[in-house]
Amino acid sequence: MKVARPVRRGTDGKVPLGNSSAVYPTMIAGQVAEDARLRRNHVGRRVEIGEDYSVYADETLRADDRALSLKIRDSIRAIARPELFDRILSEMRDAAQQQPVSNPIAAVAELGKAYPVAQGERDSILTILIRGGDYSKWGVVNAITETANDHPSYDRAVELQAMGGRVLELKPTEWRQIASANPVEMDLLAA
Repeated sequence: MKVARPVRRGTDGKVPLGNSSAVYPTMIAGQVAEDARLRRNHVGRRVEIGEDYSVYADETLRADDRALSLKIRDSIRAIARPELFDRILSEMRDAAQQQPVSNPIAAVAELGKAYPVAQGERDSILTILIRGGDYSKWGVVNAITETANDHPSYDRAVELQAMGGRVLELKPTEWRQIASANPVEMDLLAA
C-alpha cells in the first residue's frame, strides 16, 4: 500500500439518509473497501415513490428515526472494531503485493467482462490507473473508486465503490485472470 493513501476509520461522508449501508473504512482520497459481513446490511428506510408519510403519527416517525439512529450506531461500532479493521487493512496490504497488471488496456477490458462497466467508466479507470502508475490489485481498486468519486450519478458511484470492494476481495486466481489479460484476448473480444 502506498504511503500517499493512508487508511483511517470512518466514512467517506457520502452516506445518504436512506441508505447507510455504505459505512466502511476509508482512505483520505475517499477510496473504500467493503466488509463482507456488513455489505448486505441495509440500514435505513426504503423510500417508496409516492409513499405518504402524512398517514404516520409523529410518535411513529420518531420511533422510526430512533431505530435508524441505533442501526447506524451499531453499524459504525461493528466496522470500527479493531480486529475487523485490521483484517480489512491486511486485505489492502495484500492487494498491493499481488501480481501487477501486465497490460493495463487488456486488464481494464477484462474487468469490463467481469463487471458491468460502461465504456466511459472503463476509459476513466484506465486513465487513472496509468496516471497513478500502481498496477497492483490495490492500484486497480483505487482507479475504480476514484472513478466512482468523480461519477455524476450518485447511485452509479455507489455501485462502482462496491465494485472496487469486490475487486479487492477477489481470490488470487480470479485476480490473475485480470492482471495477466493480454491484447490478443482483447482483440478476440472485439471480433
